Amino acid sequence: MPFVGEIFFSDNSCNLEVVEITNQSTGYCPKPDSWKFLAKELDRIPVFDPGKFTTHFLFRRCLVCNQVNIIKNNLFSCAVCNASLSKTWNCDNQAIYNARI
Repeated sequence: MPFVGEIFFSDNSCNLEVVEITNQSTGYCPKPDSWKFLAKELDRIPVFDPGKFTTHFLFRRCLVCNQVNIIKNNLFSCAVCNASLSKTWNCDNQAIYNARI
C-alpha cells in the first residue's frame, strides 16, 4: 500500500523526532487508516513518532469528471463539477479505470 504524504522531522541533540505527519497526497490518495503501514516502516528506524497522522485527509474521486477531491467540512461534492461524491473511499486503480471508460 502506498503511503505518501508530508512528514516533518525535528533533530534535537539526542534523537530524531517526527513532529508532523499527514496522508496528504492527491497522487496516491491514501486512506487515514494507512497509518498502520507507515508505523511499521517508522519502527524500522530510530525515530520517535506521534502514533498517528497529526492531520489526516479524506479523498474521493469524482466519477463524473475524474477529479481527485479532498473532503472539507464533511461536504461530499466535487470542487470542479459539483457532482456528488461517494461516501466511501474510491481512489483505487479500479475506480480510476472505471471513471475513464
